[in-house]
Amino acid sequence: MFLALISAVLLPLLLSPLQGQKKSDREMGDLSGPVRSVRTEEAMFGGRRGHCTQDPRRLAKQTAYDQQGSLLEYTDYNLDGSVHGKVAFGRDASGNKTDEAYYDGKGRLYHKVFFRPGPDGKLLREESYDRQGGLVSRTLPSYSEGGGLNQLDTYDGGGILIRTRIYDTAGNLVEDSHYENGKLSARSVGSYDGNGNKIEESHLGPDGSLYSDNLMNPARIINSYDSGGRLSQQILYGADGSVTWRMNYSYDSKGNLAEQWQYRLGSFLISHRTYTYEFDSTGNWSRQSIAEQLSETCSNPMEIVYRTITYY
Repeated sequence: MFLALISAVLLPLLLSPLQGQKKSDREMGDLSGPVRSVRTEEAMFGGRRGHCTQDPRRLAKQTAYDQQGSLLEYTDYNLDGSVHGKVAFGRDASGNKTDEAYYDGKGRLYHKVFFRPGPDGKLLREESYDRQGGLVSRTLPSYSEGGGLNQLDTYDGGGILIRTRIYDTAGNLVEDSHYENGKLSARSVGSYDGNGNKIEESHLGPDGSLYSDNLMNPARIINSYDSGGRLSQQILYGADGSVTWRMNYSYDSKGNLAEQWQYRLGSFLISHRTYTYEFDSTGNWSRQSIAEQLSETCSNPMEIVYRTITYY
């Protein structure tokens, strides 16, 4: 279970080959070209090696994009095929995001966020509301003389500061502080290389010491990148400075994730996964096969992901 969870957290970092570049939603979804929509299905395999059976394909998610590559809608599904939730994104004529609407599995609106851009397209404020229309939070930005984003301050419905995010001159998030009852409760600090790739992230308690409450929230993360700007190694540390996990990654000639190794305590290999692909005529992958090389269960493949892509 933990391997699945840690992959879900870390694999989004691998979707785009150059981490430091600003990507469109479409590119962040590992897509290129005039993509209109993507239907993603998954099929798991069970049994022992030599006696493998494939479960029926199940619908996992559907996404829709506009012609500029921005997300219009995202729907994810439960294992039984029912809708788990949906998010719809509103945009103005210039493509600026104006709102996000969150719906539950029964199509009921339970959360909405409004983005108020100025004439120049820069965010003036962000407001979040609950299903009854009550204000949950308000976020206010501040900008440098050159127009770059400096800081985002978020206040709860009562006007109390609950979060502050600080950005460097390149637009990278370098500090993220959370507050409870007006007092600092936790803070994360990030540093980046010249290409905008995050090379280090530290999680700190209110006293400034390294802090970790579980394996999914390490106290410190160190990232390394290959010559193409792709994440090649990630080391996770506990609050005592010891290595808890190490992940290594390699890529195929198209920049797609090809292999992933996971080491417990930094040196004990417990997972080695390989990824192979089939592509459509535009060059986007339409089938991804995932195999676990160290498992005695049915694992070659252990999962197949299918993407049905439509284009403008």
